[in-house]
Amino acid sequence: FCCQDNPCGSAEALTVTAEATGEWICGLDQGQSSPEAIDGTKLGVIVTFERPDGREKDISFLHRPLGMDCSGQEVVVVERVLRFSQAAKEGVAANWVVRAVNGVRHDVLSTLQAASNQLPQVADIRFTFRVPDAGDKEVEIALRSRPVGITFTRSEPLRVKSVRSQSY
Repeated sequence: FCCQDNPCGSAEALTVTAEATGEWICGLDQGQSSPEAIDGTKLGVIVTFERPDGREKDISFLHRPLGMDCSGQEVVVVERVLRFSQAAKEGVAANWVVRAVNGVRHDVLSTLQAASNQLPQVADIRFTFRVPDAGDKEVEIALRSRPVGITFTRSEPLRVKSVRSQSY
């Protein structure tokens, strides 16, 4: 099970022409805010995780994709957390166990799938790049379809390593 159901969605594609020139990525926004209702309750799908130390932590997810891959039936375990995702922002880590979804502690996998399918799909991914050869000018692009076709270096600061031809 991948909590990123339908990563391509039905969003309209935005074609971006770019070259791999060593731009630095300065920011990434996938609509990752965690608002609360007026009464202080968390909005969205609330997932209760058990951390390796045995303590539980509730995290509210507001949109798809959640940014984590999970597996298991009886015990649902986080296998992988995607960088810059909601799950990563909230500190979710591999090997955390999903114990409940919106307070429901049985049939967790199908409850998580159903609840996450009710969340809105994030419309686009926004990148802010700083271009070193242009006086550190910042350029923002929005990508509305996946795969985005950009490969980044694995160390910080993140740099554009390559751009796939004809990508979004």
